[in-house]
Amino acid sequence: MLGDDQTDRLGSGHKKVRSAISTDKRPDSGFFAIAGSVRAARKAGLGRRLPVRGFGSQYRQTRHGVPGFGAGQQGRGRLLLGLLLATMPALASAHGDPAAVVQVVAADTDGPRVIRLTEGLAIKLGGEWTYVCPNLFGLGSIFLALSADGERTWVVGADDLMTLEADGTVAARGEPHLASDSVLALAASERDVYALRFAARGTEVFRLAASGSERIAQVRERFATMAVAGSGALYLARAEDDRLHVLFLSDSGEETSREVFDLDLAGAVPRLRVASEKLFVQVVRPAGFELFHLERNETGADRKGDAQSLFAGSERIYGPIAGPDGTTWASVDPVLYSLGSDLTLEPHEAPASVTCVDSRGGRAFACAQASLYELEPGGLGKRVMALESLSPPPRAHPALVGSERCGHEWTLFSKDLASIGVRKLGSSKEPSADGGVVAQQDAGDSPHTPHGACCAIGPPSLASSAWKALGAWLLLSWMVRKVRVGLVRCG
Repeated sequence: MLGDDQTDRLGSGHKKVRSAISTDKRPDSGFFAIAGSVRAARKAGLGRRLPVRGFGSQYRQTRHGVPGFGAGQQGRGRLLLGLLLATMPALASAHGDPAAVVQVVAADTDGPRVIRLTEGLAIKLGGEWTYVCPNLFGLGSIFLALSADGERTWVVGADDLMTLEADGTVAARGEPHLASDSVLALAASERDVYALRFAARGTEVFRLAASGSERIAQVRERFATMAVAGSGALYLARAEDDRLHVLFLSDSGEETSREVFDLDLAGAVPRLRVASEKLFVQVVRPAGFELFHLERNETGADRKGDAQSLFAGSERIYGPIAGPDGTTWASVDPVLYSLGSDLTLEPHEAPASVTCVDSRGGRAFACAQASLYELEPGGLGKRVMALESLSPPPRAHPALVGSERCGHEWTLFSKDLASIGVRKLGSSKEPSADGGVVAQQDAGDSPHTPHGACCAIGPPSLASSAWKALGAWLLLSWMVRKVRVGLVRCG
């Protein structure tokens, strides 16, 4: 979840158990969900209580002469396994972070055009916000998507670099070397979008273009994060010997300088940020986060810059970003801050928790989970988008409707919305992004979902029913065993 002029792979934020359960979201993936949840449970410390491997062979005579699991620990294992199987459909539906707005991907003078969600994108078509499923790009989740002009959005797909046009058209660009297996980050200037790519011999920087992407720089070191100033100056950074090494490039890719900053980066991941022509770095540590301002040493012979710590703590940091009036904004979850002239953090009262800040199209924005606000000099301004107004792709846009998998992804995301109180069941109208009222559109408007199925949990699938039945049988057999043991003891 990045709120900045760049986007990278870090920050999906899924819990280990939840991530393992959600490895495969297909309706018929019950076996894979069970296997994933068992592995996750073992990693979480439950392995000693889950006699999953070969549990059938442990069914033997107890000391009371009653058939059953030989030890109380094995009996508890059967109980845990039964509960796990019986509740698996509910666990599988909790497949990631709560539904939220996490990044403004494209914007123009009229406001945001494309927004990244916790799962998929949202595009504004004809004044309405429409869901764009990640499967259109061969992905389970979209992490790398960005636009410089507000018209063409570049998306790093599973097998190719792809574009999402302002009219909803999705196209592959025929550049598989810029697919998700090699691209680390995207960053945008006022004119162009750049991609940072791992190559066989170091790192490459590409300028993305409709006529074909152009490699503008190639260096032998492995740089892992990139930022771009509005003027087009490029900054690449990597951690080595617990220090931050920064490479400065012109907009044409020519190296201008290198500097080293003494930071304690042991076990940490750095992420560059640029705001108001100032260079910052977020440092993600195992125990928390830290934000530094990097002051370049333009004249020193040793090319060693200074780093000023602005914040350190356990709260997630978003930004900094620059507003159109020159104000520098940041969010330390969930509080909105502006940076003063001396770079001190000044808190701003806000009606909602701010979980991202972003700058795009000459405007600044702040996310508040299910809503997106414009940032004004005094803080949060008007709400410019709300997930209540999100609709499934209509049949008039076949390119966005996609495959049967897209229909399933919309159903899952609708359930995520319902879980945070958005699109309440039985509600016929929801507030629009500008505070008005719009008619709620059923998921039935998608050709892959039965009419009226939005956010409601429909009949369980055959696989779901089978797992529930198996879980119920295990629970029942455990209860019968307890009763029989009690009768033997009483007798």
